[in-house]
Amino acid sequence: MIRDNDKSWLLLICLLLHVTIYSGCQARFNRKISDKELTVISTSCSKQVYPISLLYLDGDCSFCLAKALAFEEKVYGKGNGSVLLFKVSNPVMAKMYIQGLSLRSCIILDSSNLFAHSFALNSMYEITGKGEILSEKLDK
Repeated sequence: MIRDNDKSWLLLICLLLHVTIYSGCQARFNRKISDKELTVISTSCSKQVYPISLLYLDGDCSFCLAKALAFEEKVYGKGNGSVLLFKVSNPVMAKMYIQGLSLRSCIILDSSNLFAHSFALNSMYEITGKGEILSEKLDK
């Protein structure tokens, strides 16, 4: 039989667990990108409709170029803007390879690792015009 004192402890533990889980989820979805990152995206992709779908890829990886094509088929022209953000070490070579793909999404080459602290490679994000990250998922 459970005593009143035991019920109180059980209720307190459940309440603390609920608050811990809820606050962790809330903090994750209130993330924003930096003003500098938002400025680069908005000036480079001024014709995009927000929220935008953004895919952050390794531009030096040929397999990742195939992912860019798959991303474009999935999201281009579906109402949101679409941005392909490539982390590159050699922008000249990456630009040559990317131009051969005839992509229609807005393309940004990041050779300075500006976006590395906000985005994970091979991940897709949905971002508002204010830089709020609405969703993120690992692109498999």
